[in-house]
Amino acid sequence: MKMATRQIYIGSPQQKTQDPQYELVKGAAVQQPQTEVTQAPQQAHEETSSEKEEQCKALSEFEAALVSVKDSMPARLDFRRQQADVKSYQDFVAALLQEGGDQQMVKLAKTMDQGLKGRNWPRFRSAVWAYHNRVAKIHKDYCTQ
Repeated sequence: MKMATRQIYIGSPQQKTQDPQYELVKGAAVQQPQTEVTQAPQQAHEETSSEKEEQCKALSEFEAALVSVKDSMPARLDFRRQQADVKSYQDFVAALLQEGGDQQMVKLAKTMDQGLKGRNWPRFRSAVWAYHNRVAKIHKDYCTQ
């Protein structure tokens, strides 16, 4: 059921993704759209292999960037003495929050933000690790189909 509700990339200028939803009724899955479609879609868009390759490349680059961030993180951080590093991590988190992602990615980015605001380095670090694991899973699931 979790896999059936993950975001679907559409690539339309009006709507980039769809969020499938379901409701269980006596053990049967029943689709419950949140909103009504007010206009007919202009044209169904099937993802081409080159679009998928581009998205897989982008996911791979993003995952590599996250690995770089993880690998460069110190085991401990002095929030008073390493203010430039803190600012860098705050900018990193702000970029993640601005870009969004699926529900789990947004939740993890918010946890990172709370960790920095609360000067809780272990909380921030563990959220970065979990965020990377989520992106790696999305990359693997999407690009090995």
